[in-house]
Amino acid sequence: MGTLESWDRLYQEALESVPDMLARGRGVAVGFHTVVDGLHQARPGELDPLLAGNPDLAEAASSGTLSPPDELRSPSDVVAALSWSLAHSTALERVITDPATFRWLSATLPVDRPTVGGNSGNMALALADLGLPRVLVFAPPLHPLLVRLLAQAPRIQVLVDGQGSVPVTRAPVPAEDGALHWIFEYPSGLEVHLPSGTLSAARANRFIAAWNPGNHRLAEGTAWLEALAPVAGEFSHLVLSGFQLLSERYPDGTRFETWAQPLVDALGRVRRAAPRIRVHYEWASIASPEIRTYLLRHLLPKVDSLGLNEAEMAVMARDLGHPEWAASMGPRQVLETLRLLHEETGLRRIQLHVPGLYLTTSRSAVHTAQERLALAYTALAAAARSARGRATPGDLPSHLATPLAPAGVEAVEGLRSLPGALGDPSGPEGLRWGSLTAVAIPTRWVERPVWTVGLGDLISAVPFSLWQPY
Repeated sequence: MGTLESWDRLYQEALESVPDMLARGRGVAVGFHTVVDGLHQARPGELDPLLAGNPDLAEAASSGTLSPPDELRSPSDVVAALSWSLAHSTALERVITDPATFRWLSATLPVDRPTVGGNSGNMALALADLGLPRVLVFAPPLHPLLVRLLAQAPRIQVLVDGQGSVPVTRAPVPAEDGALHWIFEYPSGLEVHLPSGTLSAARANRFIAAWNPGNHRLAEGTAWLEALAPVAGEFSHLVLSGFQLLSERYPDGTRFETWAQPLVDALGRVRRAAPRIRVHYEWASIASPEIRTYLLRHLLPKVDSLGLNEAEMAVMARDLGHPEWAASMGPRQVLETLRLLHEETGLRRIQLHVPGLYLTTSRSAVHTAQERLALAYTALAAAARSARGRATPGDLPSHLATPLAPAGVEAVEGLRSLPGALGDPSGPEGLRWGSLTAVAIPTRWVERPVWTVGLGDLISAVPFSLWQPY
């Protein structure tokens, strides 16, 4: 592998073979937060008058570039977190814990376009759009807008008491409205003028302010897993996320463990009820070191697979005791971090997605040829979603003409050239590095994406739904 022709052959093979693999799937369940995503498309100059007219917000924007707040308790916190995301051109999500702050944000920078959101909502829509025959999604108390958005994909089902899984259009609709994730989607080059200087986004990305009071303690997620256990054997794969919604401490004096442990216990009951189900956890931006440490020790040993991006991996390296790896994430540091994460948690599979590159590692036998096909097909789907906002099988062939990401090609070569590495990370047998088997491909690169929200969810959910360990 390594020439343009060889990459094109791999992508063509993926386009021809993966749709049949997806169509043969038994079904995937995804949880546990599904919300309405409220997209606000950034406009040039729109933040400047807001900051110029409010010295407190201007100061928050300047100080926020150094370190974002852990939660959003005020308009100043929102501005500080948004500024950090822009300054670093990095996706960031923070939870709004104050109702007045949510009202201020909704009035000041209103939603342009609602769509399905939340980790599980994004994953469900992506999998259903690409042809997986049965997708069960966590749903909070349904409301008309959420039902309308989910019903865009008829394969999506929800759990209903006494009925098991049913199409979302046949489920009760008890609520008038619900959770909303406000998303500031910004393009490469967007500038914001501060008293201390000008922020300029180096690449397109987004900042998410999550308003989800009903599941802020994950009680809805726990209840969903309890209801899933009796029917879990009907599904081959389970994908989870959502612990980023937790706070370390709550106004009533309880701590996050009070709410996290029942959910972890409920996952254990699902696994006992369906011993063959494969479980993936999708990491997310979590500010609290305590919560991250808890997940490393108590949740990850109970799942098979983990997905994360480059920013989350750097934080993981620090949490694992190696800040020097986080400071310089070259090929060796990436594999060292993933190797240690496998050893500390017992994870069978880790998937990393960074700009231009998808990489999976495993410490056990793996179908490497199928894994690389799944990654290539996912890269086409991600390109389609970036360029169009949705990805269906008919959209993917045109993205064979989308160029390969130069950074990804370089990263694959860097992995191949590592001292002690055996094989080719993009070849049929993958690359052997110590105890790890690694599979990596360069992605297709959309220069000016119109939609980045939920890309990480799609990128992790599609290959995992095809993962078949020995």
